[in-house]
Amino acid sequence: MATKAELEAELADLREKLNERDDQEELSVTSPQSDNDAEENSSLSKELSDFGINGESIEEVFRQLVHELDDFHKQKPVLTVAAAFALGFLLGRSSK
Repeated sequence: MATKAELEAELADLREKLNERDDQEELSVTSPQSDNDAEENSSLSKELSDFGINGESIEEVFRQLVHELDDFHKQKPVLTVAAAFALGFLLGRSSK
């Protein structure tokens, strides 16, 4: 059986490894995008702007969708139950 000192040393080692891994993940997240990613983002932004869509309008549409879905179960409870049943049925059938 391991002693308390051995367990504490192992725990400290594991914490150190976890911190190193977190630091590496932060570096990979904050690393600059490759040229291909930047080109894809700019082309997507250009396509969206051609249709009059910008970041603010997307956020507004998302907020409106969340608000409508939040009130949907209160306005139409039978339809909500039917949709939940249908979704459960489809997920059940697809998992077989």
